[in-house]
Amino acid sequence: MSLLNQGTSDRTRGNGLKLRPGRVRLALRKYFFAEGVVGRWNGLPRAGVESPSLEGLKSGVDPALRDLVELRTAMGGGYLHWGHFEMIRLTIGRNMDPKTMFAIWRVPAPYKPVTRKSLGHRMGGGKGPIDHYVTAVKSGRLVVEVGGRCEFEEVKPFLKQVAMKLPFPAIPVSRQSLEQMRREEEEKKLNNQNPWTFERIVTANMLGMRKYLSPYDLRLKGRYWGKFFLKHRI
Repeated sequence: MSLLNQGTSDRTRGNGLKLRPGRVRLALRKYFFAEGVVGRWNGLPRAGVESPSLEGLKSGVDPALRDLVELRTAMGGGYLHWGHFEMIRLTIGRNMDPKTMFAIWRVPAPYKPVTRKSLGHRMGGGKGPIDHYVTAVKSGRLVVEVGGRCEFEEVKPFLKQVAMKLPFPAIPVSRQSLEQMRREEEEKKLNNQNPWTFERIVTANMLGMRKYLSPYDLRLKGRYWGKFFLKHRI
């Protein structure tokens, strides 16, 4: 049985690739992702859905979804364990309306093992057993996405409540504010008056500093110190 079924109706209103909602027996099933996405997909414009290219799909669908999606982005690096995921799920689930809104994870489930030795254990003997698993989150990563028929000011209070409980700084953003942050970042790079940037110094290998840098420093251009994001460094 497929998750989403294409409808066989020949009605021309909207796009021509409409989905057919399945028959549900339980009220809980009505709020699943596979059921809630049908109405929103059927309401998308024909020019975007039936476009032959991916770029055409994005350009046609993005204007219709721009006001329907709110995001929350991390402003610093850190780790999320199962308690953080449960806190996010419960806080958003208690505050949003499942009939008109939905939430999507933008980070994977905990996958990185963290070891720990038991209390009173002697030093030495190698690493201890696995204690729990975590998810590594870099600065600028989208953690969770809330969308539907809602306004940003409507979901901002409980997204801010979630952000305050995370182990790293995070802020709720909308599509417009996220694009504004990216434009400001690009303007900062273009208007930089200091010629001695990290990238130029490393490329010239001044004072032989490349032997002291890790591959991550070279790839991320020195914008991270451990798990901390240096937002003022260009």
